[in-house]
Formats: sequence, C-alpha cells, structure tokens
Amino acid sequence: MQDKVDDSPEPSRPERSRPGRPRPAEIFSTLKAFVIGSAVAFVLLNLVVLPWAGDGPDPVTARYGDDVLATAYPDRDADEISTLLRETWTTRHVYRPFTQYVEGATDGTFVNVSEHGYRETGHTLAWPPATDKTNVFLFGGSTMFGYGVADNETLAAALQRQLGDDVAVYNFGQGAFYSTSERILFAELLLAGHAPDLALFFDGLNEFAIGEPIHTGRLIRLFEDRSSTLALRLLRRLPVLKLVSDRLARPPVESDAPVIDPAFDDDAISGRIDRYLGNVALIRALAEVHDVWTHFVVQPVPTHGYDLTHHPFAAWGFEVNSRSAFGYPRLLDALADLEPGVVTSLADLQQDSEQALYVDQVHYSPEMNEMIATALVAPVRAALEGGGESGAGLTADDGTGDDVVTGTE
Repeated sequence: MQDKVDDSPEPSRPERSRPGRPRPAEIFSTLKAFVIGSAVAFVLLNLVVLPWAGDGPDPVTARYGDDVLATAYPDRDADEISTLLRETWTTRHVYRPFTQYVEGATDGTFVNVSEHGYRETGHTLAWPPATDKTNVFLFGGSTMFGYGVADNETLAAALQRQLGDDVAVYNFGQGAFYSTSERILFAELLLAGHAPDLALFFDGLNEFAIGEPIHTGRLIRLFEDRSSTLALRLLRRLPVLKLVSDRLARPPVESDAPVIDPAFDDDAISGRIDRYLGNVALIRALAEVHDVWTHFVVQPVPTHGYDLTHHPFAAWGFEVNSRSAFGYPRLLDALADLEPGVVTSLADLQQDSEQALYVDQVHYSPEMNEMIATALVAPVRAALEGGGESGAGLTADDGTGDDVVTGTE
C-alpha cells in the first residue's frame, strides 16, 4: 500500500525586509526639506534679532565709552551725545568719479549736508552762491567738516558768525580728504561754474596720516574679485551677523600702544611734504586762471604744541595721526621758503592752553573751532578787502598771545 502524498502547500514563512539603499528621489526630497527648513529658520532668526541688530554703537562710543565722552560734552545729555555721534559717523560717503567720494546729503538733528556737497552752518546759504555776497569756500578733512560737533559748532559756522552776514561761508570739508582730494574738488567746482571770491584750504593732519583715498583698497578688491566682495558685503548686512559682531566688540579700554607712534620714516615724511607743496602750487595756478584768491592754513593737531595731559582721549594713542608729530617741524621749515602771505600757520595755536580742546582723538571741540575762527578772521579779511596783495606780511593774534604769520596770496 502506497503512502499517501500530502499535496497541501507548505506554510509560507514571512519574508524579512532587507535594508536597502534609499532611492535618489528620497535623498533629493530629504535634502530639499532640510534646505528649505534651514532657510526658513535662518530668515525667521534674522527677523527675530532685527530689532537688536541696528548699526551698533558709533566707533567713538564703542572705543571710549559713555563716561569719557560725557566729559567731552559737558553741555549735552546722553541722548544728545548719542544722536550727534550716530549722525556724524553714519553719514554715508557717496561715489564721485574724480575725488572717489564725498559726504552724502543728510538731514539730521545735528548734522545736515546739502545735496550740493557742503555742510550746513545754520546760516542761510544760496546755491549757486549769490553774487551780492562775498563767497568763501572752505576745504579740508573731517576737522573742517566738523566730526563730533553740530552744524552751528563747526569751524565754518564760527567763521561765518565772526565775518558777518555780508560773507557767505561754505563748508566743503570732507572726511579723510587731504590736499590732493581738495585740489580735485576745487577744480570740479570751478569747472561747474562755481567760483568763490576766496578758497581757503585747511590741512596738516591728513597730509601725514593718509597716503591715498580711503576707499582705494575696496575698489582694488572690487576689480580683483567682484563675486567674493559682493558676497561679503551681503553677509555683513545680515542682522544675525551684525548682532554677533556688536556683541564681540571689545569693551572700551585704554590702548597699550604708544601715545605717539614713531613708526614713520624720513622718506615718507619728505614724500608727504612734497605732495602738499605740489598741490599748493597747482591750486594757486588754477585759482589764478579763475580769478579766485586762495589762502592755505596749517591746522592745529593734538600731537604738536599741545599738552596732552589736558587731552581726555590721549591714553588711547593716536595711531596714524601720530605722524604729524614728526612731520610738522619739517613741514613748517619747508613753508618758510614760500613768499610771505601764502600760508597761515596755526600749528602752535593751542600751545599754552589748559583746556580740553578735542571731542575724540583728533576732532575739535566747539571752543577750539571758535579759537581757530578768531585766528583766521584777520587773514580772511585781508584777502577779501585787499585782494590779497595788501595782506601780505600781516600778523594777527592767534588767541595764545603770540603772533602768527598771515596774509594772502
């Protein structure tokens, strides 16, 4: 008898799922979700920190702190100081094809710059300059512009008050300008048909501190690698990065650098003096063609002829602004070779002063601007009233009790 064959199917065993590689579509979907989620989170994070990531403290406040600044502005409260310094240091430079930049037009509480390129003085000024006024154009760097003081506290405003309403004083000072930049700006104004009766050039500090226009490095990088420069600029504007940068900023501490930095060699000093004298000659020649009288002023600087024990910011050092300490004696010797009346030296204006005359490292207080204006009234009047020739060899009290050589071209 045959065995009976069991034809029933064997019970099936459950199949084990084997781990397999994710499909490309799954990888792409995961990555896409991750990228989108990260981007959304980053945008939300920037929106959250935006109220706390403004422009940050101005560089003066960040460096020196509120307590030191309060001593430099005894007549202003903390809010006024903050507003004044923010308006001073956030004024944007705008591009100009030959000077590289100028101070941009702005409308503020303390700092106002006309669309025509001059800083307001609180005195009504016409543009183009009115022909029934005696017009004086002032050129210089940030000390002429008046960094750290209000419109009506600048040197231009003080000179306007002392010269009277028959004279219109225009402040064409620009941050970090020196004689080359000023020569070009002066030429541009003349070419545009705006010739003053007198052009006054106020220089010295930046002649030694600055070797080339300050945005040159940025322009070089722009030409060499445009994409990375643009990317970095965009990154720096992100609120998150601005907030982190502000929080990592060093607290105000005194510098361990020397107060007067001697790192400025003889050849560099000679080169800067030659540059200045060359620009003086070119400006005079250009002005003569356009029937404009000129006068040149060697400005006071804290590192020459001033007792730094009265300077509230000296402990932080003067960095590149130390250079005038070594350049000024040689510059004054070189200027002695010019004919009388071309240059007024105010280098020793503050020699006997025991006042605090600066609102930061190098920028003048309102009191200092008044002192300088007082010293300049005589040479300016000599130029305006005598056409320059009769002013040669005049002397004027510079406010220190000493006489300074003045006059006009």
